[in-house]
Amino acid sequence: MNNLFLFKKGALLPDFLIKSSTSTQCQVRAKARIFGKCLAQQPSASLRLAAVKTWSYLPLLRKGVTLNIRKITTAGLPTLLGAALAGEKSQLGYYLAGLLESDGTLIVPNLISKTTPKISIVFNRKEFPLAIQLKSILGYGSIQKDKSEFAINFVIRNKSGIIDLLNLVNGKIRTPKISQLHKLIDWVNENPRHNSLIGESLVKLPLDTCFLNTNGLSGFSKGDSSFQLRITEVKVD
Repeated sequence: MNNLFLFKKGALLPDFLIKSSTSTQCQVRAKARIFGKCLAQQPSASLRLAAVKTWSYLPLLRKGVTLNIRKITTAGLPTLLGAALAGEKSQLGYYLAGLLESDGTLIVPNLISKTTPKISIVFNRKEFPLAIQLKSILGYGSIQKDKSEFAINFVIRNKSGIIDLLNLVNGKIRTPKISQLHKLIDWVNENPRHNSLIGESLVKLPLDTCFLNTNGLSGFSKGDSSFQLRITEVKVD
């Protein structure tokens, strides 16, 4: 029990769950015992629901099981996306475009293959709440364990999800990754199983060269950036 995080009375239960989930020393069986004590201290219905859902994912992620969740609640979990970004599809598209360009992969099979396209975005394991929130807002996708123990993947495979994400990020890409995006658009337009869901063929929009005043930089920075503070002491003679 010395290696376990202690849950102090009055602390936020979701924060405790997120923090403890990043510890490889905190065993699932031991967590379950503490979990009961947490709920006893904070029996809020919304916290209970959020905690149960969060808790149930952790053992599955460790075993590498895909989490294909149709309905999920983020009640009680930390809010990592601003209300304006979460509620505005256009700005969310810029944010997702930035995520794709920094930590995203678009896999496009050939047309005669029986496999389907896949869009994947890598998150640090500690960013599990953000992956859940994106899934909740978009309404599709699955959360999968990465080969690295420190990462998880937000994966989109279903037809409607692929088409919706293409519409969200099309015209908002700023890097050479646009070639893979256009390849995926061509695949959707030419594949009968996918193009039957769209009224007209998707148009391949060019690179976004507008002034960077959108959430694209925020999404890109989440994956490939660091923030440092440098303090220089100046000696005065």
